[in-house]
Amino acid sequence: RCFVGQINKLPLVVKSVPGFLVNAALTPYMLEAMHLVDQGHSPVGIDKAMQAYGMPVGPIELVDMVGLDVAMAVGQELVADAITPHCLEEKIKANKLGRKSGEGFYQWKGGKAVKPKGEMIAADSAQKLADTLASAAKRQLDQGVVADADLVDAGMIFGTGYAPFTGGPLFKRGIQISPTKA
Repeated sequence: RCFVGQINKLPLVVKSVPGFLVNAALTPYMLEAMHLVDQGHSPVGIDKAMQAYGMPVGPIELVDMVGLDVAMAVGQELVADAITPHCLEEKIKANKLGRKSGEGFYQWKGGKAVKPKGEMIAADSAQKLADTLASAAKRQLDQGVVADADLVDAGMIFGTGYAPFTGGPLFKRGIQISPTKA
């Protein structure tokens, strides 16, 4: 903790588990977003909706940044019953791996996604994505990965950029203490 403070970062003590907190919460969220693509929603529409929700970057652009091949491997590792989105499999087969290959769900120029025009997805679909992220964060609390809900929220805000004005995914849903402290 002392070292982390010396480099002007905020420490978050978590159990040593695959994905820790942030990746374990983001992975189901990104998979759900790609399932929306499989259902016919546009990547840009999904990303616009989640940015309007308050996220710094949409889940589809995040997948492109991570790398589609990496996202698939992490999804298979962290989400036991995950069904790999068809769109993800197809892009990987076509060697469209995201930013690192210059194309994934978006074209990439100069390190930035070139996004076509598009309308936001419906509010209920965006809420489903937000709920997926919150449920995954809550699961980490329930499994004791993080000591309490406030720390989960802090980790999600500082680690993912989760809409800070909401107080975090658990606070937004009225979860303010850990089950063990109730």
